[in-house]
Amino acid sequence: MTDMHQLKSDSESLNSSDIQGAEASVETLEGSLANLSLDKTTSSSNGCTKESSDSVIAPSERPCNGTISVHPQESTESTKEPKVEKDTGSIENTSSAPAPAPTPEKEEELSPKDQALKKLGLKATHRPGFYLYEDNPQRLRIQTSTHAFDLDRRCPHAKADMLKWGVLRQNNTLVCGVHYWRFNLEDEGKCIAHPEETLNACPVDRCIDW
Repeated sequence: MTDMHQLKSDSESLNSSDIQGAEASVETLEGSLANLSLDKTTSSSNGCTKESSDSVIAPSERPCNGTISVHPQESTESTKEPKVEKDTGSIENTSSAPAPAPTPEKEEELSPKDQALKKLGLKATHRPGFYLYEDNPQRLRIQTSTHAFDLDRRCPHAKADMLKWGVLRQNNTLVCGVHYWRFNLEDEGKCIAHPEETLNACPVDRCIDW
C-alpha cells in the first residue's frame, strides 16, 4: 500500500514538473514571436539594415545612406548614326568631263628696242651701250657712236667684270676701273701697257640702228 502511494506521488510530481516545463517553453516561444513582430529590421550582407514586412520584398534593395540613380538603357537603334547614301553621280559626271584646254601663255610684250636686240641675240643691261649675248653671257657687245665691238666680259688682269667696271673713253678705248688698265678696242682689245693681255675684241660690221 505504501508503494502505491509513493508511485502516485511520484507520478503527480512528474506531471507537475512536465506541465511547468511546457508552460515555460510556450512563454519563451510567445516572447520570441513578440520580439520578431516588434523588430522589423534585418541586417544585409553589407552591414546596412532594411525594413522587413509581410509583403513581398522588391527585387532591388534600397541603399541605406544614399540615393537611387536610375540609368535607363538607351536604345541602340536611336544612338546609331543614320546611314546616308552619298550621290556620286555628280562627281562621276565631273570626272568624265574633258579637261579644259590650257590657255596659251601670253606672249611677252617687248618694246621696239628689245625686239631689235632679240633679233641679234642680245639683251639690254643697266648700262646704255653695253649688251649681253643671250647664248653667251661671258661676251659683251659695246656700241659707241660710230662703232660696235664684241669682247670678253672679264678683264685679263684681275677678272673684273667690265660690265660693271669698264669705262669707255675716246678713240674707242676701254678702261678697267679696278686697276686702270686701258684696252684699245680697235686693236683686238689689247692692253696698251701690256700688249700680251687682251680682251679679244673684234669689230662688228652691223651696228644697232635705233
